[in-house]
Amino acid sequence: MTYQSSYNHINEIEDTIERVLIHSSRSRSKNLVVRFDITYPEKFIYPNDNTIFSNFLNSFIKHCTRKKYSPYSVWVREQSLHSLVDNHHFHIVLFLDGNVIQNPSQIHNKATELWSKAIGHSAQGLVHLCRHNVDDQYLKTAIKMRRVNSDFEKTLAQTRQWLRYLSKEYSKEGYPYKGRSFGASQIRN
Repeated sequence: MTYQSSYNHINEIEDTIERVLIHSSRSRSKNLVVRFDITYPEKFIYPNDNTIFSNFLNSFIKHCTRKKYSPYSVWVREQSLHSLVDNHHFHIVLFLDGNVIQNPSQIHNKATELWSKAIGHSAQGLVHLCRHNVDDQYLKTAIKMRRVNSDFEKTLAQTRQWLRYLSKEYSKEGYPYKGRSFGASQIRN
């Protein structure tokens, strides 16, 4: 869904998302932007760092690279101490070459497979594609951005708004000691 917030936001995360969004939209004519959430199973004892998630993300980015999707990513780790579940979870956004991939279902299936391997447990129901309300998009779980379209700036602004959810301050508490709360692809100028 398009994100409207009464929460405070973390500027460093917003700036990181903006940097990757702008770089990906300038570096290729079409982008497929996919956002998904990954959770641990109930009663799973997760590590005090991001080791499992890092292993998953490295495998996932390698897969996307081998498929020539030219991935850029941003991720955040969250845990709401006020939640009934209290599980750490991750929000991930991928910026993929829209000339090569046009549908997020392949991404969802591979993410589920690799998350299952990373946690040593079935990941059915633990990887969720996120929906949006961006105008003129027939896919509601990914955004296609085409630089040559007349509505590119409007789509870019709506994409930025959709991704702003990742930068909310709420639920960013409770990180394990030395656990990173977010990360992104390195952008080379």
